[in-house]
Amino acid sequence: ASLGNQMRNLNGVNTGRLVMAVSAGFASTFMPAILGAFMKQHPAVEVVFYDVSAHQLLDKLLTTDAEIAIGSVQGDIPDVTIERILKGRISAIGPARGAFGARKQITWDELASLPTISMRRENQARAGIDAALARTGRTWTPAIEVSVFNTALALTAAGNSITVLPDYLLMRAQFPTLVAKPLTNPTIEWQLSLVRKIGRSLSPAAAKFVALTRAHIGGARRGEG
Repeated sequence: ASLGNQMRNLNGVNTGRLVMAVSAGFASTFMPAILGAFMKQHPAVEVVFYDVSAHQLLDKLLTTDAEIAIGSVQGDIPDVTIERILKGRISAIGPARGAFGARKQITWDELASLPTISMRRENQARAGIDAALARTGRTWTPAIEVSVFNTALALTAAGNSITVLPDYLLMRAQFPTLVAKPLTNPTIEWQLSLVRKIGRSLSPAAAKFVALTRAHIGGARRGEG
């Protein structure tokens, strides 16, 4: 092997093991491109990732050998550091054409007159929505509840109701006929975060994956602007 390859192997980026936990939302949207780029650059690194529901994310990080977790985490949590890597908003997702597509935003009161699709109540985003609306004296009853967010988007793409989700879960490459419109009064922010155990430094492989994640998400959001 060349001296250059030997030095790269010594720092662990081209060898070793990367273990992470990721939310199902991240796994279905940003993960394919980021993981593809990482594996192309570092084909000898063994990659293990646990794709779980958002409410299982922290437990997976804290009870396994995962170095990092990526997903939606709410509140202050002991034993971990939380870095926001993407700021999103709860939005109404519907057809890009027609009256819905022409809207700049939609209020929750206006949404009440439309048939909607939501995640089930045990979902973290749905629980956050219900709590935020309750603080303003509002309630919301979707027409359809599902367990998998891609199911909701597929139903909306087929013309069945408006989906309510964090805006970053809509990948236009997967659903080119849909668009996300911010829901207001109240506006509900929902972030995607990188979570690490306090006091644990990242391996070179994990540090490289984190850098790729930041760069990809930043580029993706700039491209939508």
